[in-house]
Amino acid sequence: MKKISDTIKKLLLEIEKRGFEGEIYFSEDESLTISYKKGEIDSIRKSLDRGIGVRIFKDKKMVFFNTVFKDNLNFKKLLDSAEILLKNSKPDDANLIPEPEEKYRGVEKFDEKILRIDVDRLKKIVFKYDKLIKEQKPFLWFSSCNKGVARRAIVSSKGINLYDEQTSLNFGFSLYFEKEGEKWESGDYVAVRRFSDIEKMEIEKRIKKEADRARKLVGAKPIKTQSLPVLYDLQTSSFFLWIISSLLNGNNLYHRESFISKDDIGKKIFSEKINIYEDPFIPYGLRSRGFDDEGIPCRKRKIVERGVIKGTFENYRSAFLNKRKPTGNASRGGYDSIPGISPSNLILENGDKDIQEIISKIDRGFYCLGTIGFGVDRITGNYSRGAYGFLIERGEIKKPVARVTLASNLKNMLNNIQALSKEYDISRGFRSPAILISEMKVGGI
Repeated sequence: MKKISDTIKKLLLEIEKRGFEGEIYFSEDESLTISYKKGEIDSIRKSLDRGIGVRIFKDKKMVFFNTVFKDNLNFKKLLDSAEILLKNSKPDDANLIPEPEEKYRGVEKFDEKILRIDVDRLKKIVFKYDKLIKEQKPFLWFSSCNKGVARRAIVSSKGINLYDEQTSLNFGFSLYFEKEGEKWESGDYVAVRRFSDIEKMEIEKRIKKEADRARKLVGAKPIKTQSLPVLYDLQTSSFFLWIISSLLNGNNLYHRESFISKDDIGKKIFSEKINIYEDPFIPYGLRSRGFDDEGIPCRKRKIVERGVIKGTFENYRSAFLNKRKPTGNASRGGYDSIPGISPSNLILENGDKDIQEIISKIDRGFYCLGTIGFGVDRITGNYSRGAYGFLIERGEIKKPVARVTLASNLKNMLNNIQALSKEYDISRGFRSPAILISEMKVGGI
């Protein structure tokens, strides 16, 4: 890392010599993936992606360039090109280089045990669970395991100088069942940042659960179009957190690309059952971090309380445009992108009933196990997605259902939440319980 650090410092010095302010974002992603197909190794892949993204600021102008990292970077050529672009750029009051803050809180997200996993160890992990999948007797199945190590550094002429690293271990599988010429696929995945947490994911239970569902869903048919209560299972309910984070994204709010407006902050917009908070400091959480991708400290905070909007998600630019403070939500897809906006660990507080108890109270409804397509308009709130799952009758799961469309409006859906389950899936960065919506249009035949 010392060579990398020295190179970054030299580049920053060259930027400042030309009378510019600069920010350098370094990222390195190293991964090892082993994939199995029907119990045999299908592929072994290793990759290393390392590069820098540079933002240069002067006179309210900003240019961005990125390059694969190497020791002998041609600073002069890069900066000559950037300088030409800067001269031809238009000034913008929101082109601001982030200011450092005094306090940064550390968070645990790096595990030496994952770092030391080699090919042989990864093979054993995949093979262990692949055997369990085979025992379910699918006619076809796939499984894979990935070990990852990610490092990032942010250095700027304002004095920001931050570095962190994180590990990850992911296991995913899919299995296929067939009956009378009809097939069905099911699957799941888990992700952890600490090796000891893999046992908490109860992978054996997940495999048996998905196999049982897939067997029952073979031959699923659409039902007549009707209005029904819809229960979103744990694998589908986290979508609501994704959409709420998008509705409260500072950039979307500024450009009016959300049915929520800036004037709605502080008002009750959702059901009283909705309580959402962001916690970036969960030890080994999938989206844990002490600072965002602009070097702004992250914070634990309430986003929605009893349906009232308490917070938005801002990076440095959107905060300026919206006349708010940065919230530590700047996020980059890698060294080749400028900062966007994304939450850290986002959690919808659970309810007081387990999923089976919620089902037992439904006279007739739809249990949604999966959705197809996006079909959501943030501006109008219109919602239409393909779905599959089971029909619920008199408190019991009955026949399998597929090729139906769930339709409603997000405003209604988020105000008509009837119940939230006790259970939620800790293997996700967005943690949501199962969600029961009191009524939606279930379109079939």
